[in-house]
Amino acid sequence: MTSAWQRILGSYTPEKRNWDRTYPWIAYVLRPVSFLMTWLLSPCVTANQVTLFSYLVAVLSLVFLADGSSTSFLLGSSLLVLFNLLDCVDGNLARLRGTSNPFGRFLDALAFPAFVLPYFALGIGLARRAGPGKGEFLLGIGAATAILRLLGPQIRQLFFTCFGEVWEDHKRKHGTVGHVGGWYYRLYYNLTDLQAHDIVLVLASLVGQLEAFLITSFVISVLDVSGVLLLSLWRARRLL
Repeated sequence: MTSAWQRILGSYTPEKRNWDRTYPWIAYVLRPVSFLMTWLLSPCVTANQVTLFSYLVAVLSLVFLADGSSTSFLLGSSLLVLFNLLDCVDGNLARLRGTSNPFGRFLDALAFPAFVLPYFALGIGLARRAGPGKGEFLLGIGAATAILRLLGPQIRQLFFTCFGEVWEDHKRKHGTVGHVGGWYYRLYYNLTDLQAHDIVLVLASLVGQLEAFLITSFVISVLDVSGVLLLSLWRARRLL
């Protein structure tokens, strides 16, 4: 038992630890719990099997969030936390067994929509509960938030597709220091990434503040996409 536990902890690389520290919820809660789950599951399952099971959990989360009842909201938000936890477990297993490979990383990356679609599902659930008028408004807010959460990363990807090499040369030439690790970097991702604060969705479902959660997420998403677009345009203009 001790040997297996030590191997699990030993496979937790400094790079992964530094990434986790960006998200306190993951670093100090989900990751420690995931080590225990990894120890329990490692004799009988593979990383890819956990990943595939996590997809089922994600789908069930969306179904419950879209149902519209208080119990379903709590179940759906809790399943989203479980999905986040399983996302930690499959990575632990891959590192523990040295089975990390491009296919596994691609399979894991496909989980990205699981932290975007809950906004839309939540909008559907709130709309069903609210009825005509307000329901359409909440549905629109949920759909818009999901679209915005998809759009931000796409803008970044387009920038690096068009200017990636030029931007890296520019940074080397001017000694630009990356922002990873800065307090503002952590604050930004903890506000904008549902993976970092899915527990807030659970708490909002418990206290009946899901509408406030969704509207706040929409406002943050608008500010995020606007900022990403303006920053990308400014950087692109500097490189001309």
